[in-house]
Amino acid sequence: MSISATDLSTALDALEVKMSAGASGFDPLASLGIDREEQQYAKRLLALTDPAEYANQRATAFAKMKTLVTSSFNGSYKSFLDAGYSAEQAKGSALAAAEQTRQVQRLIIEQAFPSGANAIGDASQVRSAAAFSGMSPTAGMAARRSAPRKSTTRTAAQRAASARKGAATRRRNAKK
Repeated sequence: MSISATDLSTALDALEVKMSAGASGFDPLASLGIDREEQQYAKRLLALTDPAEYANQRATAFAKMKTLVTSSFNGSYKSFLDAGYSAEQAKGSALAAAEQTRQVQRLIIEQAFPSGANAIGDASQVRSAAAFSGMSPTAGMAARRSAPRKSTTRTAAQRAASARKGAATRRRNAKK
């Protein structure tokens, strides 16, 4: 009886999952956040390598959040009205419930699509645009750094004018 390499690999992977979950079914990797870090890394990598796909996935997550927030508001509003709240009270309470849903969904989106990945995606798009235009991605920054800066030191005439204005203001306030 021979076992193929694929079958052996699949069996070993299954055994590894069972061992990591332990006899209790508790997964320490998930509990410690290692799985989440791995998923965030994959999203950052996606943002870097395929910014358009990353943006589509993030937009889909936001659309789902909007749907959940709207349904939370509508369901809560109806429930509060049925419980005898006035329309204004029901609206306020439903908005509070919708806000809680929004906050939870926003945390989920932040975990799935870390803010740092957005910056990576933006940087990747800048590099792509620069490559497309034939310009160095850092050319704009170098030009800004080499531009002459406006002097922030005041001349003696400016200081004297400011002192006269301050003295006039103090005299006016003293007369009041």
